[in-house]
Amino acid sequence: MDFRKVIKCIFFLVVIFSFTACSGKSTKTSIINQQDSIIDNDTIVFKNSNKKYKYISTLVYQFDKKNGGDSINKELISLEKAGDSIFAFMDGPSLYNQNNQNLPYYNDTIINTYAKNFDIEIDDDIPYIVYLRNDQDFIQFIRKNSGVYYLETATIRSSYIEIFKGIKNGMSKTEVFNLLKFPNQSVDMENFNLILCHVSVPSKTAFKNESFSSVDTKPAYPTIQLNLHFMNNKLKYIYMDSWIGYGDMGDDSFVE
Repeated sequence: MDFRKVIKCIFFLVVIFSFTACSGKSTKTSIINQQDSIIDNDTIVFKNSNKKYKYISTLVYQFDKKNGGDSINKELISLEKAGDSIFAFMDGPSLYNQNNQNLPYYNDTIINTYAKNFDIEIDDDIPYIVYLRNDQDFIQFIRKNSGVYYLETATIRSSYIEIFKGIKNGMSKTEVFNLLKFPNQSVDMENFNLILCHVSVPSKTAFKNESFSSVDTKPAYPTIQLNLHFMNNKLKYIYMDSWIGYGDMGDDSFVE
């Protein structure tokens, strides 16, 4: 037997086997990466130091300078459907948590206005906190060292408080969307949460994976999130807090 021929044959088979194994591994990795990319493109992610909160979403509206003209809110970046909720990601001052007349705000000169509909409790310890309460509503403000009050949390079930200069409980979905200048035709649900959130808060959205690099999203001040809860096409209550996207959704949570 010619051992040189045998050695050549073995070497040839080893080369063929190695090439096939590498090719198969490369193909598998490519498929996995593609699948991950597809999942990521349809996922909203909020992260804190302990946990990730993921929402499988569908992009139903995205920012376009030519889309809608003056009829669409210029701060609206995207609308993303996740379960029974619509996330409205925004960029601008509308969700700032201090000195924001689109939302409940507090200073020492407006206290008499609130006194008409709320019991007012002031805790002057550190931190300095103002509580507004009535049978249906609760609002909490905290005073910063600078003397500015910021909105910490609120639950509004009455019609005493208006947001965005006109929106209050009992309004129809169409009325609310018109006042917000959101595309009403994009949402065909009757019972849902409309979650308003500054686009800088989540670490991932469907929109961010497409053309987000063109948008400057760093807010000038801290922001708060809003959950506008609709039942039978009517605004039932408004919840405001910084942790809504982080799973603070009560029994109706659809967080994975």
